[in-house]
Amino acid sequence: MNTLNHGFEYQRRLGSDATGLPVIEYLTLCYAAFTREEWLARINAGRVLLDGIPVMEHQILRPGQLLSWMRPPWQEP
Repeated sequence: MNTLNHGFEYQRRLGSDATGLPVIEYLTLCYAAFTREEWLARINAGRVLLDGIPVMEHQILRPGQLLSWMRPPWQEP
């Protein structure tokens, strides 16, 4: 029987490399395994948070902020 796990919340405390970048640019640069469209879908679904608050794609980042995103549950092999 294959069941879904509980998903996972990824977190990253932003460093100076994030200074002045819009959220969408940072995500597509640092996490290129996902396309810009995939990140936009996550942002629009409220699954990307900045300091615990849903972000907007053009929100400007600052060092020290906590960026997190939720991966929905998936089926384990």
